[in-house]
Amino acid sequence: MPDAAVAILLGLLQGLTEFFPVSSSAHLEVVPWLAGWDLFGGDNELENAFDVAVHVGTLAGAALYLRADIARYGAALWRGVRGRAESDTRIAVGLGLSALPAAVVGVALEDRLLDLAEQPLLIAALLAGFGWLLWRSDVAAHARGAQRSQDSCRVRDALGMGLAQATALLPGVSRSGVTITAGRWLGFDRAAAARLAFLMSLPLIAGAGAYRFATLGDAAPTSAELQLFIVGGVSAAVASWAGVAAMVWLLDRTDRRPQRSPSEAEPPGEAVARAARERSEQEREATGGATRRFITSRSPSEAEPLGEAVARAARERSEQEREATGGATRRFITSRSPFALFAGYRLALAAAVAVVAISGLR
Repeated sequence: MPDAAVAILLGLLQGLTEFFPVSSSAHLEVVPWLAGWDLFGGDNELENAFDVAVHVGTLAGAALYLRADIARYGAALWRGVRGRAESDTRIAVGLGLSALPAAVVGVALEDRLLDLAEQPLLIAALLAGFGWLLWRSDVAAHARGAQRSQDSCRVRDALGMGLAQATALLPGVSRSGVTITAGRWLGFDRAAAARLAFLMSLPLIAGAGAYRFATLGDAAPTSAELQLFIVGGVSAAVASWAGVAAMVWLLDRTDRRPQRSPSEAEPPGEAVARAARERSEQEREATGGATRRFITSRSPSEAEPLGEAVARAARERSEQEREATGGATRRFITSRSPFALFAGYRLALAAAVAVVAISGLR
């Protein structure tokens, strides 16, 4: 595969998986390992430079989407510095403090964490385990009726989510996934937990890029390699914007709909049977109503012909049937946690990695 195509794919992979709860670090370790990609021939300095480029792109795309929140909390922080603190100032301070645990752990344990990134079985275990935890926390939060808004975030909530975010330094955990998990345990609704998680990730993405840049050493990329950095960074920017937009849309949409947890989900057979019972009752009511109207509600000169009454009752029955069946279908589709899809994907990827690692195919 041409190097430019690999750079584009790696940028897209970084941008999407940074905000989808599937672990960007796992994908950036596992996918090139499975595909046999080696973009810079093992040159660690050039690989770090490329990593800086895709982190800058990821930061730019996410910041573009979240620019309204960034401006809002930035302005609130400035007002707080000038002695006019408000609730948004508290949230802004919490968002900043949330980056400290991961920053401290990352710097203190950098060498050990790099060693762990080379262990595919560990990555597989963390992918599966934290994927299950994400799904389970969402189910439990839904059962409790967790509906806290983004504006209710306190400093201690941000610190709790920040401590959870630090565990994402382990490959396979997922920064967005584990932070959303903590947010759901703290009672935030899905959209609020995701937005807070994305905002908390921005200082860390910026810090990671700056740290890698400061440790580049004597990297001297050629013009061709610089082009790979650019296409990788641009791809990451586009993908991160799309990833944040997709997650916010999905979680905001599911939060607005009445839902059931998986344990309460109505099986398709029961949904269809219930719809049939409702339809039968509605049919009896509609037919009875038409008969009563024909008999009692009109004078002889205004009486509705029997054939027209039956036809109208049939039309009403058809509309009610469509509504009942459609409602049952919508309830069944939206009764599942939206994170079940991500948890299932993580489990499948973990299984593939484990099989390849144990079999010695790579």
